[in-house]
Amino acid sequence: MLFGRDMNTIYNVFENATSFFSPGGAGGNGEHPVDVALSRLVCDSDLSKHLALLEGDDRAAERHLLWNLSDRDVSEAHGPLHDNVVEILWLAAGVPSQTPPLHEMFRICSSLRAWLCLDRENVALVLGHRLRTSMVVACYLRYIHVVDTVHEGFNWFCQRLSGGRSSVARTNPVDTLPPSVANFFKNFNSLVETERWPSTDPLILQHILVEGAPVDELPCLDIYDHNGLVYESHNGLEDKHVWDPEYGQAMYSVDRVLMGDFYVSCRFGGAHAYDTRDPRNYLFRYSNTVRFLTVGEIPLNVQLVDIREYKQNFEEGEFSMVLVFQSCSNGMSNAARHGGRPIPDELPMGAMALKIGLMEISSHHLVVPDPSLHQQLVEMGFDRSACRIALQLCNNNIDAAAGLASDITNMFDDAERHASPGFFLVDNEDQGSSQSSSPERQGDSRKLEDALSVIAAHTGLGIEDVQNLIISSASRVQNTHGTAPPPTMALSPAPAGGGPPVPPPDFGGPRPPGGGGGGL
Repeated sequence: MLFGRDMNTIYNVFENATSFFSPGGAGGNGEHPVDVALSRLVCDSDLSKHLALLEGDDRAAERHLLWNLSDRDVSEAHGPLHDNVVEILWLAAGVPSQTPPLHEMFRICSSLRAWLCLDRENVALVLGHRLRTSMVVACYLRYIHVVDTVHEGFNWFCQRLSGGRSSVARTNPVDTLPPSVANFFKNFNSLVETERWPSTDPLILQHILVEGAPVDELPCLDIYDHNGLVYESHNGLEDKHVWDPEYGQAMYSVDRVLMGDFYVSCRFGGAHAYDTRDPRNYLFRYSNTVRFLTVGEIPLNVQLVDIREYKQNFEEGEFSMVLVFQSCSNGMSNAARHGGRPIPDELPMGAMALKIGLMEISSHHLVVPDPSLHQQLVEMGFDRSACRIALQLCNNNIDAAAGLASDITNMFDDAERHASPGFFLVDNEDQGSSQSSSPERQGDSRKLEDALSVIAAHTGLGIEDVQNLIISSASRVQNTHGTAPPPTMALSPAPAGGGPPVPPPDFGGPRPPGGGGGGL
């Protein structure tokens, strides 16, 4: 597998994507920047057809990396693509969702960009349901700055999918998006513009007020955040709610800490209260992230929640939902309290984005690096993570991986030199795998990130503040006693429990369920 060796060219391409994807730029020949970018993305639901085009052309096949967003088995692609496959689970809070967590979408975009910047002949093969693929491409086009908004990128991609059909040209595809997706686009666009989260603090969801629900019995609410199911209204908490069936009014006392992306799912109550598998039981859903919300009331109307099957029953001006948030004064998050996963505070942008993108590919790549080959590359002096990534992309071909490992090591070193002070990058290597070559990053990076999150939660400081505090303290200790030992923190295991309700991805069904709990 031959890769480009001009490191300055590759790094400059990555840092200045607008010049690369510009009329007259590399491969541009005066085309529109969006068309140049899309020319290296193959988004085809018919995987077999595309694999047939690559048959017999090993060099072209080696230039393809498949992102599987579809939840389907793609074993047919393993041989033709030399196992160059990245499996992405389209999940939010561990269950299927229309939108992934925002930070995960950034990592998907950074992985696409890293692969395409690694060599100018590389092609990204994106396989997924049409909405998922469209979301990824729209966000990617915004991420590399060839469109001004994610919405513009979505419209561009829909136009290309339609082949310029007049029926699509006369409509605005963005207007057909579910509210959750439209809100996701707005938040993603804001993050690209500011390159930082508005807030990294969790919030307490104190109450939910619903009015105008078109049902006869108290609806069920399930609430998920970054770490999974955090609240079930009908799990022994019925006496904490107020319900007026005449006006469809309900007040739920939630009192739960929410972390990062979350969504509220509303189902039929009554006889259907514990049936979480039937898609016809779902009334509406709302999703957002607490990192874009503030303390106080968040009022929502029928236009701001996802309603698929029963929208005709929700009257405009009659239905509303209000979320009441209060500050999480001690900064304690569900992750810190229950040993859950922290959310990265840093976005994969700027100098470190290329490294993050390649590491994201590695963490989801189908190929497992051969340990003996990996050690051989490490002994040549290459970065341990770069060796792992190179072996995966070259399917454990050490001759090809050696050259690529050298290139990636140089990229990583360059990224470190350009990174902002205090930037903390976690390597997603599995336990027992190779570690970063830097002494200060040896050990289990995932545990260290978790430990930092716990310290931040208990002290009320931000992750970056904790990092700087540890670094400054370590420096003082080192000046006095020599090398400072790394900080350690034991985490308690997550509590055991039953499986959470699993809302269906498409959130709809052919008809309302029969029996009790109706009123539609």
